[in-house]
Amino acid sequence: DPETLTTRQEVGEYSSLAIDASGNAYIVYYDSTNKNLLFATNRSGDWVLETIDSEDDIGEYAGIDIDDSNQLHVVYYDSTNTNLKYATKAASSGSSAWTTATLDDGQAGKYASIVVDYANTIHVFYYDSGEEKIMHQYNSGSSWSKETVGSPSVDSGLYYTKAAVSPDNK
Repeated sequence: DPETLTTRQEVGEYSSLAIDASGNAYIVYYDSTNKNLLFATNRSGDWVLETIDSEDDIGEYAGIDIDDSNQLHVVYYDSTNTNLKYATKAASSGSSAWTTATLDDGQAGKYASIVVDYANTIHVFYYDSGEEKIMHQYNSGSSWSKETVGSPSVDSGLYYTKAAVSPDNK
């Protein structure tokens, strides 16, 4: 049956869902009234809501995934500074603080998506409107690498990204 997580108005835009091996749900979403990135999970048996980031206008184009170590990985857009942001924390850490970082700046980060592959490499895809290119960042350990995927036609509207991993990890 459907459940209501919040009754606040203008909440739930740019939502993304990840489910861990135990069937627990993790949701990120944008609160357009307060301009914050929010998080919800039912890991404890009840829905718990918290704020991931609330600096300026932040949280559009949110995406979430979880790795084999139950580490949560979130990407989102900072509209105020036009940056791609990343947040992470252990799923089991309850209400402890999220670690956040800027992955790309200079009009980068719209239409972001994230996936963690079977080797626990984090892949982030997004549109860099300053460069007018679709970008890919990946991290298989301690540092991020960046590459250009393509350059959509400005008039095409083909900026949206969606990351996925096939069963053969491709």
